Order: sequence, then structure tokens, then C-alpha cells
Amino acid sequence: MRDPRDVVVSNYFQFVKRGDGERIGDAFAGSLSEFLHHDRGSLKSIVTFYNVWARNRAVPKAFMSCHTKS
Repeated sequence: MRDPRDVVVSNYFQFVKRGDGERIGDAFAGSLSEFLHHDRGSLKSIVTFYNVWARNRAVPKAFMSCHTKS
């Protein structure tokens, strides 16, 4: 799992320098400090995603076990 602090910095540069925000209709032009509280790509959104991922970590295994031939 990638460190959320690293992810938020990468997301910030994707939004500000590489135009990802404009492509998804969510342009951002503020500072990194302001981006920490942005709806998309912020620290909160990353932690929320990681928590959803962690709660569902058994889903792929369950999916694979029901599709594996014995």
C-alpha cells in the first residue's frame, strides 16, 4: 500500500501541473495545503478509499474461489 502522504502530493501535481482536474471537470489551482481538503484526490478521499479497500480485501479471493475449477 502506498503512503497516503505520497499519494496526495502526486494527486496535487496531477491536478495542478498535468491537467487531470480539468479533464474530469474539477480544475484546482490552489496550494498543496488547500488541496489536502479538496473533495477529489485529498488526504480524506485517499484514506476513505483505503478503508473501503481494506474492508473488502477478501472479495477478490472469494470471487476467485467460486470460479476456480476443482
